[in-house]
Parts: sequence; C-alpha cells; structure tokens
Amino acid sequence: MSRVHVYDMSESFIERLADAIVAEHARGGLDLRRCAVVFGGRRPHLFLQRALARRLKDDFLAPRFFSIDEFVSAALGQREAFGSMTDLDASYLIYELARKKTPRVVRGRERFCDFFPWAREILRFIEQLDLQAIPLAPLAGIQKQADIGYDVPESINELLRHIVDLRQAFHEALLERRQYVRGFMYYRLASLVDEVRFDAFDAVCLCHFFYLHRTEEAVFQKLHQDGKAHFFFQGSAAEWSVLEGLGKRLGLVLEPPQRPAPAADLHVHAGFDLHAQVGQVRDVLAGIKDHAKTVIVLPDSGALVPLLCDIATLVKDVNVSMGYPVTRTSLYTLLTSVFEAQTTRRGDAYYAKDYLRVLNHPLVKNLDFAGDPAATRILVHKTEEALTGVLPTEISGSLFVSLKEVSQCREALEAAQAFLGEAASGGAAALKKVLHELHRVFFEAWEEVADLSSFAGALEGLLDCLLGHATVEKYPLNLKLMERLYGICEELRQAACGREPFPAEEIFKICKSRLEHEAVAFSGSPLKGLQVLGLLETRSLDFENVLVLDVNESVLPKLKIHEPLIPRDVMISLGLDRLEKEE
Repeated sequence: MSRVHVYDMSESFIERLADAIVAEHARGGLDLRRCAVVFGGRRPHLFLQRALARRLKDDFLAPRFFSIDEFVSAALGQREAFGSMTDLDASYLIYELARKKTPRVVRGRERFCDFFPWAREILRFIEQLDLQAIPLAPLAGIQKQADIGYDVPESINELLRHIVDLRQAFHEALLERRQYVRGFMYYRLASLVDEVRFDAFDAVCLCHFFYLHRTEEAVFQKLHQDGKAHFFFQGSAAEWSVLEGLGKRLGLVLEPPQRPAPAADLHVHAGFDLHAQVGQVRDVLAGIKDHAKTVIVLPDSGALVPLLCDIATLVKDVNVSMGYPVTRTSLYTLLTSVFEAQTTRRGDAYYAKDYLRVLNHPLVKNLDFAGDPAATRILVHKTEEALTGVLPTEISGSLFVSLKEVSQCREALEAAQAFLGEAASGGAAALKKVLHELHRVFFEAWEEVADLSSFAGALEGLLDCLLGHATVEKYPLNLKLMERLYGICEELRQAACGREPFPAEEIFKICKSRLEHEAVAFSGSPLKGLQVLGLLETRSLDFENVLVLDVNESVLPKLKIHEPLIPRDVMISLGLDRLEKEE
C-alpha cells in the first residue's frame, strides 16, 4: 500500500480513502482486522465505515477506528496504566501546588474559588507546553526575563518566574497518582515513543491531518520509521504553509495530482440579524429536494435553537452534532437563581426578590406535587401577592422573609384554596405540603452545603424533583443538561477536594464557573437526514449543498487577540502562536 496519498481539495476525501483501503484489501495486501484508521475526531469514521460497506457489499471485519486522542491513549496504555484526571481535580491540584511551591502566585487569591479561573488558564498554558513538547531551557529564559519584568501586572511576572517549578511539580504529581490530563498524555507518549510498540497493527492510516503538535509529529515519525504509517492528506503544500512545514518535518512530498478546478455554485446572502439569516436558510432549504445531502454549518452555536425552530416544519430528519451552551438553557437560569438566593440570605431570612425569582421560574411553578400543576402555580402566585402587598398579610412588603413565615402565612394558603375551588384536592393541608416540598428542594437543601459533596447531594435532589414532578421531557435541551449534571454530581463526589470544607458562596462560584464552560451535546443519526454541524465537525466530510451561517468578522473567524493570562509575546517566544493555529 502506498505510504503517502495526497488528494486535491475538490475531491471527496472519504470516498478516495475508501477506494484506497478497499483496493489494497482486494489485492490481499491489507488485513482490515489489523488496520487502524486515525482521524482528528470521531465523526468521519461513521462515513468511512458506510463507504467501505457499500464497496465490500458483504459482511466484513472493519478496521479499528480511533480519534487521535483515543489512539494516543491506547498507545500509551500499552506502556503503562493510567486514568484520566478531571478538569476540576487538575485545577485543585494546581492550586495546592501553587500554595505549596510558589505561595506568592496565589497572593490575593488564597481561596480556591478566587484562584479557580487562574488555575484553568495555567492548566491551558501547561497543556500547550506539553502538546508542543517545549523543553525546560526556553522556559528558564522566560523566567529570567520575568525577573526583569514584562509589561504586564506583577502577579503575571510572578507566575512566569515560577512556571518551570509549577510545571515540574504538576508532572510529578500526575505520575505519582497515575492520573493524566490530555496534554501530559501526549507529552508522556512522545517522551516514551521509542519504547512503544504498535504490534497490534500492520498498518496505521493517519487521515486528513492538517496542523500537528510536535508530540503528534513524534508519534507519526515513529510509525513512519516502523513502516506502519500510511498518510492521507488533502491540499497542496504550495498553497498551505502548514502542510509545507509538516511535509518538511516528516520528510513527505505533499502535492496532489493536478486537477481542473470544479465550477462552484456560490451564493452570498445578507441578513440584518440572526433571525433574518435563519429565514434565508429556510428559503434555501425549501428549494432543495434531498436534505440528506445537505449540511448547515454553525460557527456560533447560539444560532442553533432559532434555526431548529424555524426549519422544524420543513425538515423531517435532522442530526445535530455540536454543543449548545449550557448558559442558554432554562435549567441553568434556575440554578443561578438558587445560588443567588443562598448568597443573599441573612441567617434564615431570604431576600424576598431572590426567593420569588426561584419560585416563579417556569420549571418550579409548574411542578406537579398534587395531581395538578395548577395547584403549584396558583400557590406561587398567591405567595407572591402576599409578599408584594397585593394580598395584605403580616409578611407584606418584607425585604427579607424566612421560610417559616411564608409557610405560616394563612392568607396566601386560603386565597390559593379559594381560587382553585373544587380542584384543590386535599385543601389547605395539601397546599401547605406543596409549599414545604418547594422549600425543601430549592432552599433548605442548599442551606446545608458545606463542601462539593454536599453540593452534589443538593443538586441531585433538585434534579430528582424535576424528573419526578416536572415536564422536562418536553424540553430536550433540559433533559440533555440534566444527564450532564448527574454526571457532574458523581464527579464532584469523587473529586479530590470533594470533602474539603468551603464556604457555600465559593462552591456556588466554582460550579457556576464550571457550568459556563459546559455545552449540551445532542444525539442523533449522523448518517441520516439534514446535518447541522459545528466548524470542526465538518472535517473530512463533503456534501452537495453547504449552508454556512454567520460568515461575519468576529464570528468567522473568531480569534482572541489578547491572551487572558500569559502575554502573547511570551507564547510566541516559546513557539506557541495560538492565534496563527486557530486561524
């Protein structure tokens, strides 16, 4: 089998790759059972498997498919046993090491919740250093320059002075615990690559890679030396400087056969806002007969829900493969309201405005505790009237109110019972029980939060209540988020700092910060119907009809010129030009 395949940008990469694999298999030169196929992500494997099935037309044992992360993990796993460390545990480890090894770095941020954003950025920086296998010598130079002082806040210079010590201590801790983060996993494999054997495979197809980290290059070079690597690229080194540099470092000629450029049927539409764009997409889709050969690309995931709402009646089957920001879901809004109510609480008295914000959330006031969600809804509204003075009571106009005072407000319960009439089964006692459940789940349980483990218990109780008494099944986004939140609950219980006592306010800040970086994943049929993909999900795939939204500067491309923590000139001096990489 040829070692290097380079295809033109106008060709279908998956189809050409399938042709090459099947042709070699038919000649008897390739045993599919001992062939590994490695892409940057997971999605192309599904399309390649379908293409192979169409060609072989019979039962067959498929190659082993890997994403690059999975391949690196599997290769390193042959050399040594290790587990994965969560981001939260890694952030806390950085915090502990900084306090112990470089206490001046945490000055002014002694609490973990205050240092948490710094820990995330330090982890991000160390990951870049590890992925690029940056040795200690250049870092020592950075430390010396930091002694003179970069034109940045002194706290950043302090961090740069100790970055070598912090990175070394972090690596030592990971090795001792046998729990690795992604960057260290790559770094570790690259450092041990000469000792790693890939005996499980006769051929490793490295497919459609573009930008490579130095650690990835080290692994690819080892496979190349062992005669197992088969490279599949798309694009010309003469047109893409990234491919030119990669070809030189790997000793490959990356030039596809010359082909006439295909005629492109390109249309540009201008809309004055997102909803105008979505309307234009709907008009274009209405004129397309085969939606299965169509993809909609969303550089900004915030456009997803407006798009799906607008095309719902037009398209039968839709597969969404991208993350939707958690911060845009109603469940996230509820959680932030619960956190805020606890933060502004004075002893056992809640700030009335925050108390009512929790009760008035649609997911709360429509809970069905008494056989009819209307009972909860009316009870919440009458409680609000009692607090705001519409219904004169002893708690009317109170700035702060205790749960006991609300529960003993006879006027609100009687007003709710009178409004419901015969529909109020169980009378005032049943309504009082509903109020008690609301208080227990959304307020009292959170008063006991003293560490991440107890926070997980309160969150799990809230999720159980919503699953048992709400109509969350009507809102797929909330269901997917609840699934993720249950996973976070388990993660928090098992976290290294799970039993570490924290003020509740800090825990709420940590978890809110964590959720802000989460995205809800959709499940669907990747090989069926209209595809809605993010930019990275389109790698290696091709469609007859491609609709791309938000082709506007600041969205496509969307580049961060300023680094939040490490100065850009420091990154460039280390060979870490993330701006160029992202572009």
